[in-house]
Amino acid sequence: LPYAEAAAAHTLALPMYPELTEQQQTRVVSAIADHVKSA
Repeated sequence: LPYAEAAAAHTLALPMYPELTEQQQTRVVSAIADHVKSA
């Protein structure tokens, strides 16, 4: 499955569902920001 593997290497799956609390949203955003800053 080379095409699926290539797509997966360039895809970011974010948790998105109605029950996601504001605290969980903040944690996700913080993790992304930390990663971008360290890249």
